[in-house]
Amino acid sequence: MLDQLPFSTQPLSGVKCRKAIAALVRGAAEISRAELLVDVVFDCMEQSMSRGEKIEIRGFGTFTVRQYCAYDGRNPRTGAIVKVKPKRLAFFKVGKEMRKRVNEGRRSTEMPTVSLEWQS
Repeated sequence: MLDQLPFSTQPLSGVKCRKAIAALVRGAAEISRAELLVDVVFDCMEQSMSRGEKIEIRGFGTFTVRQYCAYDGRNPRTGAIVKVKPKRLAFFKVGKEMRKRVNEGRRSTEMPTVSLEWQS
């Protein structure tokens, strides 16, 4: 499927923000207003998750919202007990296909080996 796309599917090394993704989309797919497109997609995802909905992108992964109850925590510096309020946090689970592609990519480069023997 990826080899049928009209643009390069090279890895997105270092892409971490909306503007960088928009620039990639603009250059690769020649879509005008690519930044607007990326903003709309992210805004829709934010709205869906704020309503507690699950977002599944086949072959990539699933975004869900997890509920956490209030609990008594501890300040690591002072040791004092701190009340932690209930909260909702975004959670991402990698899909099978993405996990497989990432792991296969790692195998193609040589992994450093570590020797546990002491040399004198």
